[in-house]
Formats: sequence, structure tokens, C-alpha cells
Amino acid sequence: MPGGNDDEFSALRNRAYGPAADIHDDPEALGRLRHLEGEAKRHEIPERPQTDPGPTVERNAPSAPAGDEPPQSPAERIPSWPERAYRAVRHARRSSVLVGIGVFVVIVSVLTAVTLVQRVQVDPLQAGATQVARLQLDEGYQTPAFFSAGAGEVIGFEEFHGLRTVITTAGFFAIGGSSNDSCLSIFSEADMREASSGSFSGQALGGCAAGRFPAMVQFRPDSDGYPADLRAAFPGPAALQFVYDQATNEIVVFAETD
Repeated sequence: MPGGNDDEFSALRNRAYGPAADIHDDPEALGRLRHLEGEAKRHEIPERPQTDPGPTVERNAPSAPAGDEPPQSPAERIPSWPERAYRAVRHARRSSVLVGIGVFVVIVSVLTAVTLVQRVQVDPLQAGATQVARLQLDEGYQTPAFFSAGAGEVIGFEEFHGLRTVITTAGFFAIGGSSNDSCLSIFSEADMREASSGSFSGQALGGCAAGRFPAMVQFRPDSDGYPADLRAAFPGPAALQFVYDQATNEIVVFAETD
């Protein structure tokens, strides 16, 4: 240590940090130790010569636009090859799902169009008529013997406001034509008292198919002789048309009001 104070410095350090430390009871010795420790540090670390750093050039980093995220490193901006492959596969899957949905929609649209074509093939010629019912087959209905005489197959359909409809082949209303042409008959349910009877007292209407033209019956429901339920459902001037839809085995009912 400079100044020849090595022995004094060692003795004071021994009193401060040795096994029998007692320097805390000697303020003067403690102050001398701190002074010598400061001198030792100044000699151990030489002061750096002060040099003129010269003019300082400030470089301002380009400011990011407001609301933008901080610039990323090149490694963050450029995705790795596995990441690019994953993104490509995910995009392909999403595209496949969208294509699949589009194909499904097209198929449903085509099937709906086909169904509509099948449904409207029995529409009436009169524009503005409204479809009011589709009568289903009545499995439990016993068709009257009067309509079975000389006919082939006879099937009955649901009741419609007191009216009953049956379909026969080569039936009572067939005039010429093919024996396979369907004939549509309409009568009042109240007039048919006994199904086993070969005749009945009442009014019956009918019409048969001809080639591709379906079996059809049309009339005015407000005329005399028709059920009260029918006249109540269609009051005033009106017209009804019953058409046999052979493709679906249904009776389609159209109505037009004046």
C-alpha cells in the first residue's frame, strides 16, 4: 500500500474482521480503517483519462404508425417451413370444406327443383288458382260397391269437407280410352249409406285420364246438392278442381274465388 501503511492497515483490518474483532469500540481506529480502505481502492483502480468524445450524433429510430405493433425480428416476420406447410394444409382443408358445402347446396337445390317440377305437373291451367289440399290415401276406407262394379282396382282418399274421392281403372265415367286410364269420382259422403249397395241416391262427378293428361274433376261448390261443410268452407262464387297426381298417389285440390 503506498505511504508505508501496510502494517497499520493489516492491524486495523484484523481488529475489524479477525476472530477477536473489537474495532467497533474504538471510533478513531474505525475511522482510520475506512480512510485507508478508501486510499487502497483509489490506487487499485486507476482513473481513466478523460477524452473528448466529439460531437454526438443522435439517430432517431423511425417511428411506427400509431396503433401498429412494434417491428418484429426477421425470424418472426418470415414463418418457418413447418409453419408454412401447416398454413397451406389448413387453408386447403378450409377450402375443401367450403367446396363441400357449395356442392351440397347445389345438390339440394337440384333435388328441390326436381321435386317442385313433380309437384307442379298437376297444376291447373287457370293462373291464380291456389292449392288448398293434398288428400292422402285412406287405407281404412271401404269403397262403395257401386264404383267397383266392372272396375279394376278401387282406392279411396281422405274426406274433404263432406266429399269423398275414389280412383278406379275403367270406372263408371270411362268413355273409350285405355283400360289402364285412371278415373276420378267425387260424391257426398252422406249420400253413401251402405258401402255394399250397388246404387245410391245423390250426385256424383267424375273424369278420367287421357294419355298424359291426369284424371280431373272441376265444379262450383256453391251449387245445390253439395255438403253444407263444403259451402261453408268456400262461400260465395268459387270453383274447385280435383286432380289425381299419380306420381305421388294423391288428390290435389285447387280453389279459385271470384
